[in-house]
Amino acid sequence: MQTDLSIYNSLRPSFIEGVHAVKFNALSAVISRYRDYARSSEQIKAYSGDSLLMRDIASLLDEAPRPITREYQDFTPFLLLLMLSEEFHVVHYVERLVTWYFGYCCVDELRTVCTILSECSYPHHDTLRLRFKNYLREARKTLGMPVECNAAVMLKMLDASYEHLTPADVGEFEELLHLGDDYEFISRVKSNYLASDNVTELAGVCGYSSTITFRRRFQRVFGCSASSWLRQRRIERIGELLRTTHYTLQEIATCAVSPPNPTLRTFASGIWGAIPLPSARKVGSDIKIGSVIKKTKRKIKIVIRRFFDSLTLYAKVTRRIMIAFIEKLKQRSLRSIERIESRDTDVLKKSLEASRVLGEAFDRLKQYIIGYRFQNDDEEIKFFKEIKPRLFCRLIYYRKLYNIEMNRPVGSIEAQREYLDAHVRAINAYTQKRLDFIRYFRSGATHLDSLYFLRGQTDTEQYLETFYYELDPQFSTNADFKVAKILANDMLSVYLMGELESLESTNLRNMVLPLPDVRPTWQDSKTDLTELIYLLDSKGCFGNVPLTQLASYISNAFNVHLDMNLSRTFCDMKIRNNPTPWLDKAKEALLKRMQTWKRNKKNGNSE
Repeated sequence: MQTDLSIYNSLRPSFIEGVHAVKFNALSAVISRYRDYARSSEQIKAYSGDSLLMRDIASLLDEAPRPITREYQDFTPFLLLLMLSEEFHVVHYVERLVTWYFGYCCVDELRTVCTILSECSYPHHDTLRLRFKNYLREARKTLGMPVECNAAVMLKMLDASYEHLTPADVGEFEELLHLGDDYEFISRVKSNYLASDNVTELAGVCGYSSTITFRRRFQRVFGCSASSWLRQRRIERIGELLRTTHYTLQEIATCAVSPPNPTLRTFASGIWGAIPLPSARKVGSDIKIGSVIKKTKRKIKIVIRRFFDSLTLYAKVTRRIMIAFIEKLKQRSLRSIERIESRDTDVLKKSLEASRVLGEAFDRLKQYIIGYRFQNDDEEIKFFKEIKPRLFCRLIYYRKLYNIEMNRPVGSIEAQREYLDAHVRAINAYTQKRLDFIRYFRSGATHLDSLYFLRGQTDTEQYLETFYYELDPQFSTNADFKVAKILANDMLSVYLMGELESLESTNLRNMVLPLPDVRPTWQDSKTDLTELIYLLDSKGCFGNVPLTQLASYISNAFNVHLDMNLSRTFCDMKIRNNPTPWLDKAKEALLKRMQTWKRNKKNGNSE
C-alpha cells in the first residue's frame, strides 16, 4: 500500500489563491494532527460547517480521475470531514462514493465509513445507514448466513460485490451499526410465532419479559407492528394449506398448524364461519353421497369467496391508509413551502429551506413505500407516474434554483443575462434529447407505462440517466425521475424567463419619473403588493404599460423594494390554497367601511 499519496496535496493547487485559500491551509494542520474521532472531531466539524468551502472540495473530488481510498494517508480525516458536512453536494458525493465502495467491495473503506457512522448520528446519514443495512442483508445471503428473507423488506443493491467479505467482516459492520443482534431476533421470532397465540406469548418465548420492549424492537426490525405481522403470516399459512394440502376445511379451520393453535382456529372461524361436515355414519345411512358432495362443494365455494373477500378488504384498507399518508405529507409540505415563500428573505435562503423540507418529506415517502406492497400494476404505475414526480419535481426545482443563484455572477447585466441564457439553453437541450418520451408523457399515452413506471423493468436500450444504477431499485423506475425532471424544468423555465425580464426592466426603473420626497410607505407584505400589481395589470387600469415597468413605478411610489421576478412570484401565488387573500381582505374592509358610513348617516353623524 502506498503511503505517500495525500488528498490534501492533490487538492492544494486549487486553493493556492482565492477566498478559501487561508481556510484550506488552516485545515491542513487539523488533518495532519488527526488521531481519532474523540480528539479531532470538533476541530474538523468547524470546517465541515463551511458550506462554500465544502462544496468546492466535493466538486474537486468529484472531478478527480479516481475516488479516494485507503491508499491516501489522510483518507480517514478527509472522509470524516466529508461525512460531517450537511452541504447538499457533499452529501450526494459521499453517497455515490459509498456506492462505489459497495460495487468494488472495498472492505477497509467500508469499515472506516461504519466506524464514523458509529461515532456520530446525523439526519443526512439515514440514507447511508439504510444502504448499509440492505448491503449487509444481501451479503449474509451470499455468504450463507442467517438472513431475513421477507421480500417486502429486502432491497437488492445493483452492481454490488461481496467477494472480499467474510462473515467476520459482516459481523463487525453490523456491530458498528448496531445491527448485529437483529438476525438472532428474527430467527427467534420465525421459530416461535406458529406456537404463540398472541404477541404477549411470542414475546415470552423470545425471552422478553416486557411486551412493550418487544413491540418496539419488532417495529424497528420488521418495519411493522407485531400483531399485524402475526395476522398476515396466519393468512398466508391458511392460504398455503388450501393450495398444497388435502386437509378438509374443518381440519384447517380447527387445526391449521401443528401444534394446534386456538388463536388461529378462532381467526379462521371468524373468516369462514363454522363449517360442520357430515359424519361417515350419517353419510352411509341417511344422506345420499351425491347430496353430500353437492353441499360440500357449495360450502367450499363460500369459504373461498369469504377468504378472498377478507384479503380484498385488507387491500382496500391498506390502500386508503397509503393515500391518506401521501395526502397528509403533501399538504404539510406545501404549507411549509408557502410559509417559506412568504418570508422577506433572499432566494438562496428560501430555496435552501425549501430543499430541506422537501428532502425530509421525500425520505419519509421513500421509507413508507419501501415497506408497502402495491395491490396491482395499475396502482404502482399511478404512484411512479403521477404521485412521486409531483413531489420530487419541487425538490429538484429548489435544489437547482439554489445552485443557479449560488453560482450567478455579480457583475454586469450582460454577464448575468448570458449566464441565465445558458441555463435556458441547457433546459432546451434536455428537452430535445428526450423529445419522444416527453411527447409520450404529455399526450397522456399509456401503452408503454409498464416499461416506464414499473420497478424491475430495466431496459438498456432506453436512454438512462447517468446515475441510474445509483438509484434505489425499490423506489425507482425507468422514467419516474425523467418525469420529475421535466416538471422541474417547466418551473425553472418560468423562473429564468422572469429573471431575464427583471434584467431588462432595470434600465426602465432608472427612468421612472421623480416622486415627491414625502411618500407613503406600503405597510402590508411584499406579496400583497404584488397581488395588487397583478390586479391593476389584469384590469388594464394603466393601458398597455409593461408589467415590469408598472411594478417598478409602484414599488418606487410606495417606497418598497420588490423582487422583479414577477413570474416566479405569480407562480407561487397560484399554488396557494387561497390565491387572492389580500384582495379578499381589502374588499371586506371596504364593504365594512361603507356599512359603517351608512349607519352613521342614518344616526345623523358624518363619517
